[in-house]
Amino acid sequence: MAAGNWTPELAAIAGGHDVFGLDGVHSAWIQPADLQKANPDFIIVAPCGLDLCRAEREMRSLARQEGCAGLNAVQKRQVYAVDGNAFFNRPQISRIRRNLG
Repeated sequence: MAAGNWTPELAAIAGGHDVFGLDGVHSAWIQPADLQKANPDFIIVAPCGLDLCRAEREMRSLARQEGCAGLNAVQKRQVYAVDGNAFFNRPQISRIRRNLG
């Protein structure tokens, strides 16, 4: 599944480009062939609802998919697992303080 909603904007802020997601559009399912065709330079595995340990397992599962070993990101060792549930996949209003003054 590709990231959507606000994740493409986060990628842009970090200087990247989300090759699958669109700002404000829900996440979409992709096939391994789509990933191979896009051949990204970086892959961030941040499954919604899963902690870092589970994200790491999903990352290893991705690496075993046919054709993934040849991806630029895999070849350059630029595949990262993150705790998407805690940091990226849902707004954490309780962790944000706004200056309303």
